[in-house]
Amino acid sequence: MNLKREDKIKANKAKASFIFDCLNRDSNGFELQKLLIQWGLPENEVDEYLVTDDDDDEKYSFDEFCQNMKSIWDFASENMIVSNDDQVVQPSHPHSN
Repeated sequence: MNLKREDKIKANKAKASFIFDCLNRDSNGFELQKLLIQWGLPENEVDEYLVTDDDDDEKYSFDEFCQNMKSIWDFASENMIVSNDDQVVQPSHPHSN
């Protein structure tokens, strides 16, 4: 495997891990539906993401999140703000009110 590609994979995994840890505050997976609705995504887009829950428990493990939710953690890494007390501030989204 190309070294640059390996570096990019590691960087992406680190980015996904940081976002996952911010969202998974109780260390028990997190409910993506609530998060996406809170971020203002339309219901049809939320439903499209929910079908990627591999074990249908409505919570996402890191592996599910990393593999199936690149657009979510990529968006969050660009738009999410983490305050000094590690609280996640809702990102700005074009569909938000």
